[in-house]
Amino acid sequence: VLKDDLVYVADLFIGIQIINVSDPNNPTEFLRFGTTGANPRDLCIYESLLYYSTWYGGISVVNISNTLNPVEICHIWLSDRIEGLFVSYPYLYAANLEYSVSVFNITNPSSTYKMTEFHESVLVFDVFVVSNNIYLAGYAHGLSIMTLDKGGDLQEISQHFFPNHHHSLVIDEPYAYVGDKYSGLHVYNINCVANQRISVSLLKAGGFLALAIVLIKLSLKLLPKILEKLSPYKRGYGL
Repeated sequence: VLKDDLVYVADLFIGIQIINVSDPNNPTEFLRFGTTGANPRDLCIYESLLYYSTWYGGISVVNISNTLNPVEICHIWLSDRIEGLFVSYPYLYAANLEYSVSVFNITNPSSTYKMTEFHESVLVFDVFVVSNNIYLAGYAHGLSIMTLDKGGDLQEISQHFFPNHHHSLVIDEPYAYVGDKYSGLHVYNINCVANQRISVSLLKAGGFLALAIVLIKLSLKLLPKILEKLSPYKRGYGL
């Protein structure tokens, strides 16, 4: 995640790494710190708070107002494999490899709590929220579209099945850009959500290197939108 001149990275082995990119030609490590729980998977930032997920460790909330001294202010222990995170205040959305998506209330950061959960029939790798629509990318599944009703419950609008390994996504309406671990970049037209129809195009990429190049170019093109929506940069084979 890019915030000011610093990039925050969730690293499986070393924890959270902060990189100074004020000079794009010479990025330098600014700071790193360990995580509560092993194998951090993803992170996102809202104002001066950083949220990160781990497998079998849960979700942590870290105050980064003092970048030299990040302070963990809350940790929610979960026995699940949490993957992608997305903040759309006042909620934090978490993609769960244990076949679900969870919603956390973050109005009081030091007392963040799980508000609701929706169980899917597939492994959920990533989540992205635009307005009241919640998009999920899943393994051997494709794309699910959900909404959070006034009662605070998740309701599924539609499912679109494709036999792929969808791992990461960014929404830039009217399109959903989905990084697939094996087959490249999928582009979905999401204009017809109400009618539960979706059109798809696929950019073939010859392996991980080609996919990375395509996604880097896309990230640069969408950077203003991504920053505006506080979208996290994803893992090496995602967006």
